Amino acid sequence: MNCPKCHKKQNSDWRYCPYCGLEIKRGGLLNKIIKQLFGIGKPRGKSFTIKIKSSGKKRQRVKRRVLKLPEELEEPEVTVKKRGDGLEILIELPGINSLKNVNLMHLGESLEIRAVKDDKGYFKIISVPENYRIINKSISNGVLAVKMK
Repeated sequence: MNCPKCHKKQNSDWRYCPYCGLEIKRGGLLNKIIKQLFGIGKPRGKSFTIKIKSSGKKRQRVKRRVLKLPEELEEPEVTVKKRGDGLEILIELPGINSLKNVNLMHLGESLEIRAVKDDKGYFKIISVPENYRIINKSISNGVLAVKMK
């Protein structure tokens, strides 16, 4: 006997085609009577449908870029100033004038700073309070200013 859908050879004991998953109807009239009698295959009572619609904008995935540091690394000079209820951190990065060349990562109680300019790299880890977050960062004249609160 062959499957009516995929036409592959079937064993007479099988109830489903192992190739396409089609239910093989055997026994004809007796199976129809049993299904009608016990209501097999039909939902009982009222049915419902769940539809989910998104009402907001889709979130954009932000790729974190990690700067690969060259072999020549320097530890930059850092000045930490307490300003009101926040911190101002000034990091001297000579030759770096763009935030594209700087990577800041706030990891628990530390702030990791990576900066790259041609074949020169800067790397520094600074301890900061755990509940502080980066509010603003800017760079001018080779000095990176990070404000945390």
